[in-house]
Amino acid sequence: QDQLVDWRNEFHKWWINEFKAIRFPPGGTIFNYYIDPETKKFNPWTDLVPSFELDTDIPLQSILVPTAETTRLRWFMDILIEAKHPVMLIGGAGSGKSVIVADKLNNLSYNYAVTNVPFNFYTTSEMLQ
Repeated sequence: QDQLVDWRNEFHKWWINEFKAIRFPPGGTIFNYYIDPETKKFNPWTDLVPSFELDTDIPLQSILVPTAETTRLRWFMDILIEAKHPVMLIGGAGSGKSVIVADKLNNLSYNYAVTNVPFNFYTTSEMLQ
């Protein structure tokens, strides 16, 4: 959502109008549901959110509290990585992009090698080269 338009809601309205033959659950938007591969039914992402226990030994800024949003992002990241497609998360400062990616990278199998290259708002292409 930017300051003027709620793009998720606009996309939801377009999707519902475009795919009228698909019976969508009442309430929420298309962003609140996934299609269960076994039952082929819409289920809420909240059904997949794992339980959470706070580990007091981990710095607070490094903790990822599972929510429907983080569960949804992890699911799409898994699908894209499995298909060998690049992943890019966008969002405002402090929206959790770095923590979500770090959590995903820390949980990859040993088939992957991970190298971190830190960037921020002030990083220029000259600095990278």
